[in-house]
Amino acid sequence: MYNKIKEGDEMTNYNGWSNYETWAVKLWLDNDEAGQALQQELLEQAQNDPDPSEVWTKEEAVRFTLTNLLREWVKENNPLAETASLYSDLMGWAIEEVSFIEIADNIISDAEPEKWTAEELGYSKQLFHFHGVM
Repeated sequence: MYNKIKEGDEMTNYNGWSNYETWAVKLWLDNDEAGQALQQELLEQAQNDPDPSEVWTKEEAVRFTLTNLLREWVKENNPLAETASLYSDLMGWAIEEVSFIEIADNIISDAEPEKWTAEELGYSKQLFHFHGVM
């Protein structure tokens, strides 16, 4: 994949992710067993949180809780967080650009692939059969 920018569009896509920062965080989380175990641990923590509010469904609560857990983990493990410098400012800015909800959605869909049917994705079953997906 490649980095592509649509003219007049603020959204930049990088290797299938909304931006470079999001791609880089997910790449490092997927890079080794410890990162993969962390993702599973955070997902389980989000799934075991108390019942959702009257506003959110259980799925929404897991999604938003996982998003917050990921953001907190990245920020807490930033080695430059307590330092005042050009580099800490740049790192802080880059972390704020990460789409943690996009990463959370990816973790959830990887953990529960059976929930993503053709209809839920907006495709007909015929298209999936044609491409050998189903």
